[in-house]
Amino acid sequence: MKSFSLDTPDPPKQLLGIDEMPKKKSSSFTNNCFGQTNVATSATKKRFGFGLRSTSLEIEDTKRRSRSSSPQISPRAKKKEADVYVSLYHFRGKEKDDMDLRPGSRVTVTNSSDPDWWKGKCCSKSGYFPAKYLLKLQKYQRVYQVTHTMNLTEIDGLGGMRLHKDQIVLAVGDVEDDATVIHVKAANNREALCPAQFLVEV
Repeated sequence: MKSFSLDTPDPPKQLLGIDEMPKKKSSSFTNNCFGQTNVATSATKKRFGFGLRSTSLEIEDTKRRSRSSSPQISPRAKKKEADVYVSLYHFRGKEKDDMDLRPGSRVTVTNSSDPDWWKGKCCSKSGYFPAKYLLKLQKYQRVYQVTHTMNLTEIDGLGGMRLHKDQIVLAVGDVEDDATVIHVKAANNREALCPAQFLVEV
């Protein structure tokens, strides 16, 4: 930002009406001389007042340009979006600073420095919980809970894939509202096509 000084510079001599030429000495002092002096003084005040106003306007204009040229940084740009996780299992805390979890709960992790116990927030509550109980969510990723135990054919796998009742799975890719089969992924990263009738979104 450019700085400026509020000290008003001395106006030039031409603005003050000062005559640089040496004045002729007069042996007499008349009323006419006095009258001319008053007129010159009045004109000088007018000119000097105009100079002050001009300087004031220039300072205000400089202030406006300085404010308008300053880059505006959005608060949202500074703040990084927190990672969101989904709880896979039930957890009932035993310590005072623990936080209970239930399958399907969305959790915002605030401290993951400990590999075993993380701290986070869920539904206006905050506390610690086992890190292995969470699975990271991608933006707009859908979460489902299995309603029946079943055996499925694993995608790109050699064997079958078993899903248990109340198990939490994540949708892979976009899901149409009228889909009859949904591509899902379990916590062990195994994937399968599951009938939509055996899944409920949470």
